[in-house]
Amino acid sequence: MTGLCSFVKRIGTLLPLGLLAALPACPAPPAVPAGAAVREPADAGLIERLRTADGLLASAGGTFEWRSEPIFLAAGQSWAHIVTLPAGSCWYFLSLAGNRVTDLDLALFDLAGRRLEVDDQRDSHPVIVRCVEGPAAEEAVVVPLVYEGTGEVVVTLYRFAPDAPPRRGEIDYEDAAPPPGPTSETPEEALERMNRQMLREGFRPVGETERLELSGRGEVARSRRIPGGECLGVALVGDDDATDLDLRLQLGSRKVAEDRDRARDAHVAYCSEAEVDVRIYATSARGPAGGTLVFYEARPEDRVFVTPTELPDEPQAAGTGSERPFEQAVLELDRTLRAGGFTREGAPMEGTLALGEQAAQRLQLSRGNCYEIAALPRPGGIRDLDLLLDDGAGNRVAEDRLETNDPRISFCPDQTGTYQLLIHAYDGSGGYAAWVYRMGAAPRDLPGISGRLATAYARLAAQLFGKGFRPVGTPNQQPAEPGRQDSHTVRVQRGSCYVVAALASDEGMDVDLEVRDYLLRAVSVDVAGDPDGRVYVCPDRTAEFHATVTVARGRGQYMLVLFENKAEWTTVRDAGPERGD
Repeated sequence: MTGLCSFVKRIGTLLPLGLLAALPACPAPPAVPAGAAVREPADAGLIERLRTADGLLASAGGTFEWRSEPIFLAAGQSWAHIVTLPAGSCWYFLSLAGNRVTDLDLALFDLAGRRLEVDDQRDSHPVIVRCVEGPAAEEAVVVPLVYEGTGEVVVTLYRFAPDAPPRRGEIDYEDAAPPPGPTSETPEEALERMNRQMLREGFRPVGETERLELSGRGEVARSRRIPGGECLGVALVGDDDATDLDLRLQLGSRKVAEDRDRARDAHVAYCSEAEVDVRIYATSARGPAGGTLVFYEARPEDRVFVTPTELPDEPQAAGTGSERPFEQAVLELDRTLRAGGFTREGAPMEGTLALGEQAAQRLQLSRGNCYEIAALPRPGGIRDLDLLLDDGAGNRVAEDRLETNDPRISFCPDQTGTYQLLIHAYDGSGGYAAWVYRMGAAPRDLPGISGRLATAYARLAAQLFGKGFRPVGTPNQQPAEPGRQDSHTVRVQRGSCYVVAALASDEGMDVDLEVRDYLLRAVSVDVAGDPDGRVYVCPDRTAEFHATVTVARGRGQYMLVLFENKAEWTTVRDAGPERGD
């Protein structure tokens, strides 16, 4: 096995984007016994997803074979594991991630570096089904890749009979009911899990807790003194899984640690060489909620690792240091959005916010259009500005709560109506300005196209614009009925990357898409069971590729569209892994 591992490392640079070039230490032998003990994830949401997935796949006839250790990955990072797949069975690979990972991909390679399968759909539960026929076992390398977000990632392998594996997309891991039996923690179990997690990080509880009732409209603040040369750990554990609690530590006006994950718990830590007084801010992001505040302590040398929630560098206020002047930032934002086909709507929304305060603006948004909403703080004030968008019923439809000071929201409404924009000063205080831009892609670029085709095209164009993709050629609209299969020739250029999409005219349809290269070798496929099919292709030469559209369900029309990014091919090969290549 050692020689095999070394061989895979040597061929890592030959794989697309060098996904295996940074392999960790040689993995354990691939034939991991069922039920072998592995470390439990720290993310409560990931633990719940794994339990639900095990129940769903057991009900579908699958047998659990192996699960990887949870690995913490940031955007653009991947890891690899060699597996041996005995013949005569179908193997179901499922990768799941924590709450902070919003886009996770999964690929399977042979030991020569050829890609066997890939799932690069925009979700956090990619699936690969691989059936091994013939007398010989198959050795492969499974590679999960975080495309967007940060958090723990786990890969699980299930065995199915050759005639019984579920298709990719057949099991809904987002909306399916949990398996029978208790799947959510009690408050006591959640506190015990948090204690175990903090102990692994080198913290010990000080025996002090506090019950908090959060309104969801503001913050609860507490003060704490950290002795010189010690570390403070603080955890906030919600009463139930429906809560979304956040924590932040501040030294005066400087934010030193925070946890804003969409999760039931939050925990932060800070180490100080001198004695300091810190302020602890607790918030509920989903309305009124209850939770327990727990305090921990440690010495710096006891710390096992630095948690991702710790922020050693203070965010700069807009307009300070080397940042652009406010007027220049506004001008660059306007130029960028107008270059992408957006036009500004209405006057700027301006105001002043105190720390933790938010302003509400009512917006009238129309179905069939896509919008970009952007905001900037005025110099010397707000250090972390957020944007949140709710529909008329108060449901959150889009948000930008990242640790940035130039939030932007991309949104394509499914229906015309009144929406509420919330502008929130998460850290700091001062003035701000916000703008709404609209991209009317359907009436301008696609005359004669209406209904869902126009809306789906506008939404996709808006999403891809931010990643540097532009539409190419004329969309090809065709009638659709169950079982219909059409082949289309797509001319692609070496040096560019492409998104090929087949859009359906009705939400109830299921349109699949497969792209093959000039030798008719499979390059990428989308059979996820969604109305629209979408694949990502970076050709290694200029040639005619072939896109096959299959209507698996529904009647109406479909439209094949092509988007090109001329800069991405070079960028991704120089910088590291990218989606779907």
